[in-house]
Amino acid sequence: MFDDASVHFGGGKEQRNASLGLMQALQRRFPNIRLLLVSGPNILDGALKEIMAKEMHYVDIGVWEYDQQYLAFINQVGGACGFKRSQLANDDFTKILLDKAHGASGALIQILQTLARNPIYKACPSLPVESLRNMWKF
Repeated sequence: MFDDASVHFGGGKEQRNASLGLMQALQRRFPNIRLLLVSGPNILDGALKEIMAKEMHYVDIGVWEYDQQYLAFINQVGGACGFKRSQLANDDFTKILLDKAHGASGALIQILQTLARNPIYKACPSLPVESLRNMWKF
């Protein structure tokens, strides 16, 4: 997961360049790496787009940051992971994730970890083959 430095770290040029360098190093070292971007749409217009050689999955951080539309964010991330909205509509599940999360990327990490650890989600036959959950063998 790539967390946009301009959102999470305040936009320092040095931090952003270090993040881009890290992405390049990871791609060279691990050619089969799978990437999920959490950012504003403008990140795809810059240097990151130039170094991305593979298809990426993308979640717009704006749905979290503007008017605290966390449910829209949860649904968007869940969709990127291959889950139906109805599966993520459980208020208790969402509340636990958000209680433990710190911002949008924290919520995303918490979602992925919870889905990975929860055995009842592993046997869902309705996920498309290309879903992140299947790609990452959750």
